[in-house]
Amino acid sequence: MKLLELEIHNFRGVRQIKIEPEAKNFLIWGPNGSGKSTIVDSLDFLLTGDISRMKGKGTKGITIKKHGPYIDSDINDVEVEAQIQLKSVEKPLKIKRSLKNPRKLIYDTNYANVIEPVLELANRGQHILTRREILNYITADSSTRARQIEKLLKLDDVEKTRQSLNKTRSRLKKDYEASEGVQQNSITSIKNLMDINDFSEDLLLEFINKNRRILEGNDIENLNPELVKYGLIPPIKSENFINVNLVKRNIKFLQDQFSTEKIDERLKIAKRLIKLQEKISSNPEISDATNYLRLNQLGLNLIDDSGSCPLCRTSWDREKLEEQINNQINSLNVVKADLQTMEELIGEIISTFTILNVVLDELIPATNNLDLEKTDHKLESWQNLLKPFLDAETYQDGNYTLENIRSLLAPPLLSDYLEEILLILEKVSEEPSSEQNAWDVLTKLEINLKNYNQAKNDFNSASKAYRRAEILLNIFLNSRDKIIGSLFSEIEGRFIELYRELHGSDEAQFNAHLQPKGGGVELEVGFYGRGNHPPHALHSEGHQDSMGICLYLALAERLTEGYIDLIILDDVMMSVDAPHRREICRLLADFFKGRQFFITTHDQTWARQLKTEGVVNGRQMIELYNWTLEHGPYLNSTIDMWDKIEEDLERGDVNSAAFKLRRGSEEFFRDVCNQLGSSVTFKENQRWELGDFLPAALKSYRNLLKSAKVAADSWNNHEELDKLKKVERYSKEVFRRSHAESWAVNINVHYNKWADFSVADFRPVVTVFYDLFRLFQCDKCGGIIHLNKNGMNLEAVRCNCGYFNWNLVKKA
Repeated sequence: MKLLELEIHNFRGVRQIKIEPEAKNFLIWGPNGSGKSTIVDSLDFLLTGDISRMKGKGTKGITIKKHGPYIDSDINDVEVEAQIQLKSVEKPLKIKRSLKNPRKLIYDTNYANVIEPVLELANRGQHILTRREILNYITADSSTRARQIEKLLKLDDVEKTRQSLNKTRSRLKKDYEASEGVQQNSITSIKNLMDINDFSEDLLLEFINKNRRILEGNDIENLNPELVKYGLIPPIKSENFINVNLVKRNIKFLQDQFSTEKIDERLKIAKRLIKLQEKISSNPEISDATNYLRLNQLGLNLIDDSGSCPLCRTSWDREKLEEQINNQINSLNVVKADLQTMEELIGEIISTFTILNVVLDELIPATNNLDLEKTDHKLESWQNLLKPFLDAETYQDGNYTLENIRSLLAPPLLSDYLEEILLILEKVSEEPSSEQNAWDVLTKLEINLKNYNQAKNDFNSASKAYRRAEILLNIFLNSRDKIIGSLFSEIEGRFIELYRELHGSDEAQFNAHLQPKGGGVELEVGFYGRGNHPPHALHSEGHQDSMGICLYLALAERLTEGYIDLIILDDVMMSVDAPHRREICRLLADFFKGRQFFITTHDQTWARQLKTEGVVNGRQMIELYNWTLEHGPYLNSTIDMWDKIEEDLERGDVNSAAFKLRRGSEEFFRDVCNQLGSSVTFKENQRWELGDFLPAALKSYRNLLKSAKVAADSWNNHEELDKLKKVERYSKEVFRRSHAESWAVNINVHYNKWADFSVADFRPVVTVFYDLFRLFQCDKCGGIIHLNKNGMNLEAVRCNCGYFNWNLVKKA
């Protein structure tokens, strides 16, 4: 797609403008506040139905419908329309969008299949590069750069898939860890009942069959809970019978947990956790980052299909909200490691208390049947104190101390209490028979085995799901890195080529590495053979800008696939110095043939360079100036300068005509002097005028024409010599006429004293200046002629298309 015409009505800072790029490069220049950005915004709006500049940080309260119309204009009167040229369509296609219905692009629907891919690419923002976007490519963090590049390269879906797989993996990992904890708790209950340290299903089956034999039952072959007591007859027992052996076993387990060695080991874990939490809480920045990270992680899990923000319920595009939260999480890597360690330590403490709670669940019902007048309910009290510490929030909120943990691991006097229970058991309870003991053990195992089998199945399912998610994510990441890495290698190579070309011998050894890394894109560049570093670590702001332009152009070249040949460079030369701007001009002209560049700038020097280097010519540039509330910007174009001057003269407005001629002539002959290497008198204030440029340009012209004649004569090229003599005769006539009118030029144009001149007096001035302009322009391409040198030696005077060509090299 290329732009042929653009017409704007009552949009942003423009009342009405029509420009005609005609599918060629086009330049709009003028001071800040003259309306350049509005024209860029109008193209953005036309192609996307939105204005990217009115979105993002600092734009709260700004809406396209409220702030899109020109001041005091009705929304119904706001339109942007254009004629575009598509490669596969012979005739120009007209497209239009109104602010009243910004989501609808009006065009001939017969061409929908052709224009839709163009619009899809435009919605990715590929066609506009601004200073802000340069920063996103070069100086941003890796995740921001990744989002920007992924958007341009149409890798959004790849990143969404990665986020989805990663989110699924994280959720399944939590399920896996939770199920693992449940399984370990069930194993602990079985180990305690069997009075063993190491567990295996073979040992459990053997233990079950051993107790079945005591009850004269047959061995079973598998761990089916329904078979544990199958075919067995329960022994007769007295009312309120307590199995002393089982109670003693549980008490023995608890007493073992009260050992100094085990308590010290667990207190070390608690101390590490408390120290880590003190580190975080003592540093407000880390503390805030930690809380913010937790909030974002929670928010990510709470996003529903509506896409509303879980915190404030503001409506979002779900994918953009997830991207925003993930970016925030990635930016908090500094606290992620500490949080991970905290979670692991909390998990270890909770596991310990969970095991104690499981044993208490078995012990408390048995002791409730005992006569414990003075020490009643101590186990229940301990269990009640334990329960809050089975929840991770207790630790995250910091609602505990080291003494809390110590007292829960070994409550005061509880060891004596357990000894008292043992004494009471010996007095009031009969020793169970081996049959009764076997029956009670199998009864508990029946329940425990059900829990174990369920926990085992849940753990196996969760483990398989988690492992599969892990494998799938790794395969996806490896494939993504391989494919995107190959793509980045192509872009990296082109980026390096463009940057070296731009900076010449100064950066002949420049190198760069662009590669996907995790959820981001890492970019490091070489610094004069001193290793690779982030772009903003050592390079100047100007170099960063030129890197951004080169990287963007490499990306744009790779991704458009011939759909959008229009590239908008919106005031991107903020800090690039003049010599490198000239090289950028050459890059645009030589390396991107077939592309249409739409360029805006507030810098007059850059505008002149674009013209003198042949990126645009006089027909492909306009100046915006003198913006007013009533009118918007005024336009000044060298292409229609003569027509506008004539319009002024027809109205009798000599003053306006003289202003346009003086302004246009100063710009034109400034460019001529630059292209021909003319010597202009130095002025410390740099306020040169037409009287400075014109004599220097005429002198250069005469000298170069003379040298061309000498060269042609040395080669006996009589045909060329005759042609040059004709040029000389004509130019002398033009110079003679210009000298004859010099009094008019100096007084009326240069010094703005036009009161004494009529239209008839001023027309000859216009005519001679028109002829003067033509001497320095190619008749075919309209470009200004320029001097070619080889070192200090003059070689030729040529135009950009080569039609104008004076040889200056004499035969040896």
